[in-house]
Formats: sequence, structure tokens, C-alpha cells
Amino acid sequence: MKKGLFLLLLFLLLPRNIYAGEEDRGSSELIERIYNKSGIVVVNGTENCAWQHSELEILDNLLDTLPGEYKRLAAIYLKRGRRRSHIKKRIIYLPGPGLEEQALKQHLVRELTRFLDRAGGISESWQWRKISRWTGWDIAGNRAENKNIKGFAAPGGRKSPEEDLVTTAGMFFTSPEYSGSQKYLKCRLPAKYDFMKNLFLSKPDPQACVTCKQTYKDWIDPDNVEQIELLIASPSFASIASVAGHILLLIRQKDDIGGLSTTVGFVATPVNKKGQRDSGFIYMFRGIFGYYLSKLQVETLAGVLQRYTLREDRDIYRLKLKLSKKQIRDVICRLWEIDRNFTYKYYFFNKNCTTMFVNLINYVLPEDQRLKDRDFIDLPLNVGSDLFLKGIAEFVYPEYWSISKQARYAVKQNRRLKEKILAYFNTNFPGQTAVRMEQYFDDSFSARESTRMAALRKLFSLYSDTSGALSFAGNREQFEKEYYSHGKLLLKYLMNARTREKYIKILEGKRRQKESAVKDLLNDETKVFPLVDIILKLRCLLGRHINDEVTPLYDEIEEEFTGHVLRSRERRTFDCGYSPIFILPRLTCYRDNFIMQNTFRISTLSQQMGDNSVFSLGCDTHLEFLNFDLSFNKVFDRKTGTAARGKTFTEMGFKLLEYEKILVRRRADYNGWFNYGFGFSLFNSTKDRWRHIKRDTGLIDLRFLFNIFEKEDFKHFLTAALTCGYSHRVDMDGSSSRFMDVAFRLTGKFHLFGSSRNALRFNACYKPRFTFSTDFISEFRTGVEIDWSQGAYANSLFTTGFSY
Repeated sequence: MKKGLFLLLLFLLLPRNIYAGEEDRGSSELIERIYNKSGIVVVNGTENCAWQHSELEILDNLLDTLPGEYKRLAAIYLKRGRRRSHIKKRIIYLPGPGLEEQALKQHLVRELTRFLDRAGGISESWQWRKISRWTGWDIAGNRAENKNIKGFAAPGGRKSPEEDLVTTAGMFFTSPEYSGSQKYLKCRLPAKYDFMKNLFLSKPDPQACVTCKQTYKDWIDPDNVEQIELLIASPSFASIASVAGHILLLIRQKDDIGGLSTTVGFVATPVNKKGQRDSGFIYMFRGIFGYYLSKLQVETLAGVLQRYTLREDRDIYRLKLKLSKKQIRDVICRLWEIDRNFTYKYYFFNKNCTTMFVNLINYVLPEDQRLKDRDFIDLPLNVGSDLFLKGIAEFVYPEYWSISKQARYAVKQNRRLKEKILAYFNTNFPGQTAVRMEQYFDDSFSARESTRMAALRKLFSLYSDTSGALSFAGNREQFEKEYYSHGKLLLKYLMNARTREKYIKILEGKRRQKESAVKDLLNDETKVFPLVDIILKLRCLLGRHINDEVTPLYDEIEEEFTGHVLRSRERRTFDCGYSPIFILPRLTCYRDNFIMQNTFRISTLSQQMGDNSVFSLGCDTHLEFLNFDLSFNKVFDRKTGTAARGKTFTEMGFKLLEYEKILVRRRADYNGWFNYGFGFSLFNSTKDRWRHIKRDTGLIDLRFLFNIFEKEDFKHFLTAALTCGYSHRVDMDGSSSRFMDVAFRLTGKFHLFGSSRNALRFNACYKPRFTFSTDFISEFRTGVEIDWSQGAYANSLFTTGFSY
């Protein structure tokens, strides 16, 4: 009985033992196969943590899908444990049994990618870091500028570039096939998908068969794009966010007539936690210190032109980017991804629309053409200058001028047209007719709207009434040709007058704070002034006779405008004045001695009034930011003209900020005379050892500017200034004084040798300084400087002069 029971138990247990032995043999074979494929040593643990056969099969199948780069790694040990993988000891720890297949695959891919990254430094390459904009190791650590969690394959990817890489690899090789298509890396983060696909070329793309429900082509189809333009809006002084200008991208579509092409730009979202829009000092403070996040603002071209050129009265430069079809596709794809998955911290000065555009354009440019990414300060105008000078972009015409600039140009054109039309009427219709027409022309420049409109109506009526003289002409054919050709000139005159009227209406609406009048003008200008009706009547009259000349009249006006811009460009430079280095040898005279000074000035940002550059903040603007001067001085005796023994010394100076701006240049009939402005300086510290001054610091001063005249957009100008400020001086003997400063200054500039950049500058300043006791001192300085450059594209690097 006992023997039979023993045999029965042995019979029942025998198949189970045989099966267990087969499983052990199968697992051993898998472990050996895994090692032969990849060099991974699977280390068996205790009985409770032993590897399951299914887990080894998952690892074996996973290795078949991975590229060869993973299989060429040095020996790696795979162990059970909840500890973090040890890279130096080359150990990967895997949690205990129970992990789902997808989680197990992702964990193994991530850890293997970590070893691959350590061997090849993939996460430290600029190609990888530029996608999420990793800053590198700085004071604040290695941070990603992208603050949007959607921009990473997994939340842990925000920790470091390495974690970003390993989580992305896990999503790339082990996509969740059971979820929607938008969960795939290919659909969610196409930039990182392209990077991984191009990194591992030894295996087919694991997501090649994935079809995304929505791609960048559903937003903008690259095949329908004609070109990509860079739009640079000139600076505006309505708020601190626009003092340096703005930069946008225009994705111009083929056959776009109505201005429906897409423009994109990076802007701040000035909304607080309560959902209210900030303004005033709070808006300025938070914008400077990065309390706002960025967003991608998508608009139509027509909307951008209406806001900038009409409402904000700003010019827009156009630069066509020389991009290939692939680069255009990459730009559109990147913008689409940024709009969905990227959010930056927005700083008005160092992380703004310009730096974000630089990040974007560097993403598609080859390494030798990439723009310099400045961490401290950058300007839209500087980026435009760099792109143009490197040959990456070229100007596109016509430009989009501000309404005030258009009106001034229209007035200049009308004065020329007036002389041509009057000359014709004086010759062919002498007497009262010519006198009346001249009077109507003069009245059309009147300050009163009713007088202007009446004069323009009478001009049309007088012209149409004189058409009866055609029947009495001797050479009728020749007379008709001249008559209707001058009628076309009158039509151009009326069209220019319409531009001027539009500007005057917008200006009056803003002054009276009647926004409804401005909106009516923008929506339907026929409601605001009746000049449109006069233009249509004259077009109809001329169209019966010279329709082939009247129909392309807009193109003719556009060509004249483009020619005017091109001629203006020939006389201007294309540098931005960003961070220049100036060399200033000077001769300074005192009563008994004169000093030869060789000064080297390094400026973070320096643009002088009337600097004659296309990419300047404005020829009516002077700006210096963070200037540092180092001066080497040699003293000469005035009587003998020989160098004084032991009188060689160095001096240093520092200026934080100086800013000047001419304000009133908004009149349509601007003639360049008598405009006022303002200016200020902050922390201007100098040292003058020869006068025994250890440190003379102007803490702050405010200036009232009076521009006496200017010509050719400040190519020549003369400006007077009245300054009031507070300063502190410390002498060599340790004594100190505090002053209330008053200064009277006269500055001017005249360009030399025609169209070149070289210029002659002069200044004279009388500065009384009052202490808070009874002391009083005064200073008088005068000087002449000559700026010299090395061609039309160079900044003025050499400045020399004489000061007394």
C-alpha cells in the first residue's frame, strides 16, 4: 500500500519536473542568445526574484527591434532590484515581477539609451539641446527654456537633457499601439521624432506606418507656400514692450491678393492669476523680470498691416529668407509644434520675440550660417542686419510704411505733380483758368477739412469743364494725348491726397480719443471723407479715353515708391550699431597743458542720432547702454610742445544708460524744423586725474531737447538741449561734493563726401554746477569729431576729434 502510494505520487510529479527542466533549459538558451546579441549579461537572483521566461522573451524580441548602436555596447549586467541603475558599474536594475509588457520595454529602452548616451554624448550635442532649448550649465543650472510639459515625451524629461533623451527614446521604440495616433512621438513631437529617426539609421523607422490625424500640413501646406518673409516692425514708444521693435514671420502663400497669408510672432501674455490684463508699472516690472509666458500669435497679413501701419503708425521692413523647400517645410513644422507644445518665459530684453526667432531660424540653418544667440540683449533690427549681411535674406519691395510716412511722401509727390499740371495749364489755358487752378491747389493743402474737400472738388470740375476745348484744338490728336496724360497726373494727385486725408483722420481720432472714427475709416473710408467719390468720377472720365494707362496706375505708383526706397538705400548703411567698439584718439586742451587721449569704448548697445542706418532704432533716437571707456593719456606742455615727464596715466569711465528721442515728427507736411523731444541719463561715472577728480558720477539727469532743424531724416541736424540733474563727486584728497547740475548744450552733425557714412559732429556745452552750500563751479566743453567707416556696410569704428 505504501509502495503503491509512493509510485502514484512519483507519477503525478514526474511530468511537472520534466516541464520545469525544459523551462530552465529554454531560459538558459534565451539568456545566452541575449548575451550574444547585445552583450547584456542577465544575472539570476534569488528564487523570489528569478527571471520569468516571458520577461526574457520580451527582452529578446525587443533587441530584435533595436538598431545596431544598442548591440555594440560593452557588457551590461541586468539585475533585479529597485535601485537606480549604476552607469559606472554598468548595471541595469529592473523592478520585481509584475511589470506590464509595455512598461518593461520602456524601462529597458530608457536604461540602455542612458548607457548609449554616456558613450556618445548625444544629449550634449547642440542638435538635441536646441529642440527643447536647454540652456547649459549656468548659475541657475541646466534648464529647458520650454516650460510646457507637452513638449516632452514624459514628465521626467524636464529634469535634464539626458532624461529628455532617454524618455524620448522610450516613446520612439515602444509606442503605445493600443492608444490613439496622437499619442505617438511622430504625431505629438515631430522635431524629436525626426532627430531619433535620423540618429538610428541602421533599422527601419518603428513608427513609419503610423498615420497622424492632424499634422502641420493641415495648418499650412508647404507646397502652397511661395516664400517666407521676415517682417520687422520699427520701434514704437507706446509701451516698453515695443521700444526695440517687433519681429514676425510671414508665410506668404501663392496667389495671395487679399492679404490672407499667415503671419506668426512670439508675444507675451500679460495676464495675471485673476485673468486680468496688466498695465502700467506692473506690466513693465513683470515683463522685465520674466513673469509672463510666451505664446505664438497667428494673424493674417491684412490684420498685421492694419494694426502696425495704421493704428500704431510703424514701418515694416520686408526681408525674404533664402530657404530651400525642405527648410520651409521644417520652419512650418517647427512653428506648428511650438504652437501646440512650447511655452517660454518671456523677458522684454533677453528672451523676447527676437531671441525666439533666432532659435527658430537656427533650427533650420546649417551650422556655419547660424545666427549668434545672445543671452543678454538682442534687437529685431540686429537680426535683420545679420541676415542681410550674411546673404541669408534680401529686401523685398514695396515695403509697408507707416501712415504718417506715407502721408509725408504723398505730400512731396503732390508738390511735384502740382508744378507739372500748372505748367501745362499755364501753357494751354492761360488767364483765369490757370489762376483758378493754382488757387485750388493751394487750398488743397489747407488745415481746414472743408476747404480741402471743396478745393479738390473744384479741381476735378475745372479739369472736366476744360475738356470742351478739345473740339477747338488745332492738332486734336496731340492735344488729347497731352490733356488726358495730365488728367492721369491729377488722378495720382487725388490718390496721394487720399493717403494724406486718411492719416489726418486717424491722427484727429486719436487726439480726440474717438476710436469709432478710426474704426469707421479702417472699415470703410468712404464714410469719412468724400474724396473717394471724386477719384472714382475722374477714373471713369479718363477710362473712356486712356483706360490702358489708368488701369495699371497703382502698379506705376508702387514702382515709383520702390524706386524712391532703393535710391534712399543707396545712401544708407546696413549695420545695426549693436555692441560696437569705438577708437577715439582726441586732443584735449587745458590752460597750461594739452593731453593726447587714446580711448577705446566698448558698448553693449550704441546708436547715435542720425546714424544713417537702415536697421537703426530711428534716426531721431540716441541710445547708449552699458558703455565702458578705457583711456590712455599723455600730457604735453603747451609752451614747449614736449611731453611732460611722468605724465602718462590711464582712466576709466562707465555709463549705464543714455537715451534721447525727438518726439514731434508726425505732421503730414513735415518740413524738418523746430521739433521738441526729451532725454535722460542714468549713472554716468568718469575719472579725471589731471583735474584731481577720483570719481565724478552723474546719478540722473533729465533733458529737454529742441531740434532746430534736420534734413534728409537726420543726415544733417542741429539740436539744443537743456539739462537738469544730480551728481556726486569725490576728489583725490577724499573730499566729496554733491551738485545740482544745469547744462546748456548744442549738438549737430553733417555728413561728408556725399553719400558715404563719414560724418562731422560737433558739440558745445556750458555746465553750471551748484552745491547745496554756497559753492558754485562751471564747466565749458566744446569739441569736434569725425566718424570714419570702411564702406557702406560697416559701422563707424574709427572716431577722432578735438575737444577743449
